[in-house]
Amino acid sequence: MFKSLLIATDGSELGDKAVAAGVELAKAHGSKILVLTSTDPVATGIGAGGFGTFDAGPIIVQLEEDYAEQAKNLLDAARQKLDAAGITAETLHVPRHRPADAILEAAKERGVDTIIMGSHGRRGLGRLLLGSQASEVLARFKRTGPDRQIGLCLLSEAHGPAAKSFGQQSVLRLAFGRRSAAERLRSAPP
Repeated sequence: MFKSLLIATDGSELGDKAVAAGVELAKAHGSKILVLTSTDPVATGIGAGGFGTFDAGPIIVQLEEDYAEQAKNLLDAARQKLDAAGITAETLHVPRHRPADAILEAAKERGVDTIIMGSHGRRGLGRLLLGSQASEVLARFKRTGPDRQIGLCLLSEAHGPAAKSFGQQSVLRLAFGRRSAAERLRSAPP
């Protein structure tokens, strides 16, 4: 485990903390890193009814170009942090994909053994109303083959247990303000 990391980032503070945790893990284990971001599909339901319709094509093209530029900027920022730490990483922008879909597809296609991502730690109504890509990844998290296990590291704003086990899968929840990510990972169950 920890030989091939997928770090999911959206450019937020939690995304930056996922990159920082990935740096610590890569230094400790000599890991290969893929930094991933995705951009949601652009909704195309514009126009209808008695007011007529209009060609939304140019608007959608402009939105997708803007999304791609923002994704490039945040991946470049992540790469600079990794370069500064002396770590080589691949970056990947997955357009027109919800984050959970992009993360799980890339992990399977690339043979990743550990996914690192942020989680706001929302519970109850907050999770229901605001959604959670980390929750969706966790809910869909499953073995990708009979001899393969993938670890999921969730960096959370909320304090919680250090690790949880879901069948054959281990989920490590890293809480800020306590031990460093590397310290928690070293003490995690195998």
